[in-house]
Amino acid sequence: MKPSHLLAAATLVSASLPAFAVNPQPDPTNPTGYVLLRSEVQASEAAQTSDPMYAVWANALSTAPNTVVNAIDAGLATNPAT
Repeated sequence: MKPSHLLAAATLVSASLPAFAVNPQPDPTNPTGYVLLRSEVQASEAAQTSDPMYAVWANALSTAPNTVVNAIDAGLATNPAT
């Protein structure tokens, strides 16, 4: 990758980071925990999942329930289609 392309990619990534940002605060009732605002988490989720590629990757990374996986065996006609 040419340096100018690398700089452009880095700029694009850093510019999009605030959309994913949440501001964790120390939890006053749990010394090892943090508190997040639901609105910040939801805004971050919406920003990350609004890209159409998210649906493509989510579909590609989906998993079957254990009951389906455990029923698979070599050569069975009842095995799910790939």
